[in-house]
Amino acid sequence: MGSTYFRKLQFGKETTKGTAVAADTMIAHAEIPPVSPDSIVHRPSANLGSRSESILGHSYIGQKFWQQTLTINNAYFQILPLLGSLGIIGGLTPAEQTASQNDMLWDFDPSLTAANALDAMTLEMGDDDQAYEVEYVMMNRLRIAGTVNQAQEVSISTIEADLFGRQVSPVSFTGGLSVPSTDLVNAKMARLYKDSAWADLGNTELPAVLRGFDVEFADLAHAKHLGSADKFFTEHGQGMIASRMMLTLERGSESDATWDDFRAVTGRAVRLEIDSGVQIGTGVNHKLTVDMIGTFDPVTPMSSDDRSNLIDVGDLVSEEDQTSGKRVRMQVITDVAAI
Repeated sequence: MGSTYFRKLQFGKETTKGTAVAADTMIAHAEIPPVSPDSIVHRPSANLGSRSESILGHSYIGQKFWQQTLTINNAYFQILPLLGSLGIIGGLTPAEQTASQNDMLWDFDPSLTAANALDAMTLEMGDDDQAYEVEYVMMNRLRIAGTVNQAQEVSISTIEADLFGRQVSPVSFTGGLSVPSTDLVNAKMARLYKDSAWADLGNTELPAVLRGFDVEFADLAHAKHLGSADKFFTEHGQGMIASRMMLTLERGSESDATWDDFRAVTGRAVRLEIDSGVQIGTGVNHKLTVDMIGTFDPVTPMSSDDRSNLIDVGDLVSEEDQTSGKRVRMQVITDVAAI
């Protein structure tokens, strides 16, 4: 009998998109939602002189498509290489930062003018009663958010990833997988930088101001349903890689300068950097860096207050910088050498 204790998610990277593979990695700290259906039954109106709109034998399924949001309530660095590869840019080979220490840098720096070779995965989900498999799984939207809490509670970060895939099939779980390492993305360790040009990113830190962040990459991968012999999609595309960064700031001169940026429509290059404080072997620490360039729209002064401290909120909307040819980049250092 199915039990909540035995629900799980695990994945494997596909060699050929759409050809299912065995899982090799478990996904930790995830909400396990109901399995979304992959199809809708179409029931044509019969109009055959009966008080019934439809007739058995006439209904059918004409197309298959699965979509579901993956929510990870305790974000961890080791899952980010997978997610970046499913929607931002794939086919990456990470660069080890310290010889023989497995501190791998994944540089998700997408082209704005050429195709980005995205990866796909096979996702297994279910419980002790039944497992289900979805192939050709990719990502349309990625959101990473965190709030710096003001007492002893952990300042956890969260991840939302809007996934889609071909179809749901009953399978048996791939067994024998190891419990994954999970070094958490601690929002308290987040640091904020604001500069005037992409080439200057990371030069000017805004200290003692960041209260929270909400980063979103949208319009990433999408399925392309084209006429074929199959009821499922066989191609995919990538959108505009729209991105934004909402910042919650302690009100002061730095947040007021951001208000000035908004009013003057001044372009700014902003870096959000989260160092785990956890070293990988004798190498560098796990780290997430998100760079964006664009304009603030809007900035809301005195948006709220906390214990008599006023809070401002600013939303940076990314735009292409003609000088650097850049718009957004995500870099992850973690102990994952391959997905």
